[in-house]
Amino acid sequence: MSTCKICENSDENKPIILPFCGFAVCYRHIEYLANRFQCPVCNDHKIDKEECLSMRNNLKKIDFIKQEKCKEIGKNPEIFINNIFTQLINDVDVKREKLMMTLEKQINDYSQQLINELHKHKKNLTAELKHKMEQFEENKNCIKALLECVENIKFYEGQDLNIFKIADYFGRVNFAKLVNKDSCLVDIESFNLKTSLRLKKNGYIINIDQFETGEILVFGENYIIIFNEELNQILKEVKLYSQLECARVYNNNEFLCGFKNGHVKIFNKNTSEKVSEIEMPNNEQPVVLELWSNKVVVQAHNMIRVWDPSVNKWIFELKLCGYNSRSLMINSNYLLIYQASQIDLLDLSNKKILKTIYDKEIVDIDRINDEEFISVHGSGFYKIWCSNRLKCKIKCDINLWKIKYVIALPNYRFLIYSEEDGITLWIRNGSVYSSQLKLDESIFSMKLLRSGQLALARYLRVIELWSR
Repeated sequence: MSTCKICENSDENKPIILPFCGFAVCYRHIEYLANRFQCPVCNDHKIDKEECLSMRNNLKKIDFIKQEKCKEIGKNPEIFINNIFTQLINDVDVKREKLMMTLEKQINDYSQQLINELHKHKKNLTAELKHKMEQFEENKNCIKALLECVENIKFYEGQDLNIFKIADYFGRVNFAKLVNKDSCLVDIESFNLKTSLRLKKNGYIINIDQFETGEILVFGENYIIIFNEELNQILKEVKLYSQLECARVYNNNEFLCGFKNGHVKIFNKNTSEKVSEIEMPNNEQPVVLELWSNKVVVQAHNMIRVWDPSVNKWIFELKLCGYNSRSLMINSNYLLIYQASQIDLLDLSNKKILKTIYDKEIVDIDRINDEEFISVHGSGFYKIWCSNRLKCKIKCDINLWKIKYVIALPNYRFLIYSEEDGITLWIRNGSVYSSQLKLDESIFSMKLLRSGQLALARYLRVIELWSR
């Protein structure tokens, strides 16, 4: 029986095994420590938290601990909910006070600056007019021009406050549908086809995305479709008169489109009306759209450009080494740009490329957490990487061929789709999949929805929803 070396708790289901030294400690002793921490028992070596928690023996214990936590919450769920929402309400109150103080100061400072400039200008013009009036006949034309200049000084209203989006400055609460990815964690074989929807639009489906409020965004070459997952019905069909290259959700009420004619546009989800638009420089064609806070990162082959819709301007650009074709935000400021043989790590906050590495047959990448991401390779293996250092931590041969997609799941699991083996469920460090969903036809896109259902796009304009 394992005993915690810190508190001597002897529950065999709870102690986590520490790497290197092999000592056992309760999960609660390391749960809130930094991503890399000093061993709390030996104090003579550093421990990587992700590596520790992903050890095979520890994964089972963490699953048990989370189940016990759920049972404990179930005894009095009101306290759990109240604690969360009390903090959220407090966060909103604090933000309101800070923003009001900031705005009040900025308004007072700016208005006082205008008043000071008016007083200064008034004094200078008065002195100049008095001086010219002393020799009126000689300065008649100058005096006339000066009077017209004074009469034309006006106060012009600023932008309409209706255009001012307070949410962009205040912040938002993600009132999203419950995210239930746990249904994929145990047995993907038990998934069955629940819904099949054939689109009437011409052209194949390019990709699938989902709003936090639950609606599914499907886009093809010249159309956008918004689909209600629960009602199994189309809510909105948007006919586009330019060819789409890429599209994605922007926020709960808007979506982004990148067009082959070099335009990037934001549309309202409910009205389909265009909210904002910008044109790519040099007739560039947007290839991939990513979100960086409330800004839009646009990839155009060997260029990265950042658009701020609040001012409708390109705010900076970065030139890449090579023509990469895909990208992924892996934490708040770091962006991965990748193609089959190369990965670039960009720090958007400092506007620079941190590192470039060369690999082979990179097919797809997904974010595990802020510290790690996973890549799958056509030669039949996956790698787990440290995001900040762009360094491979784990490489595992899995003997899958014609791999196309990977989706990272909670609890160090992930789904891999290959044309030969269908969708397979993997546990980190495992070289054999734990569950398999065979598919009779190839798919063009795969998205794990917030409800836990799998959305698959077939080549013949068919969207399928699979679940247990």
